[in-house]
Amino acid sequence: LPLCCYLMGCGSVESVSAFQKSDGSFYSPRLAASNVKSIRPSGISFKFHLGKFMDESVQSMMSPGLDMVLVTCRQKDEELNDILYSVWDHLKLDGMIVVDHMRSNPKSFEVFKSFCKVHAREHVFFETRYGNAAVQK
Repeated sequence: LPLCCYLMGCGSVESVSAFQKSDGSFYSPRLAASNVKSIRPSGISFKFHLGKFMDESVQSMMSPGLDMVLVTCRQKDEELNDILYSVWDHLKLDGMIVVDHMRSNPKSFEVFKSFCKVHAREHVFFETRYGNAAVQK
């Protein structure tokens, strides 16, 4: 849902790389592709990975560089830290990372703030239902 909302508001998106953490339950990648195509039926490249974030295929999906990273589901603190550091290396200059569930998970918000401090960046916090935080490279 957050990705589709972003696509509705940003018409210049040319490609999307999506990741779903594998938890053992069935998840069809066709569902994600169908949702994206319902918003943008043509003109968008879509890649999807189901598995572990540190899988080689996820890393190669990020290699062209990222303009925007949306972390939309709750993460364990160390998983969030791994994600932030991994995507930062692939984020283009002026790229953004937006993380959801910062209000509902104060420890994760501390991880996020610490990450921003290490990279000498100021974060922005948005007072939403779960609390969103963003940082720009």
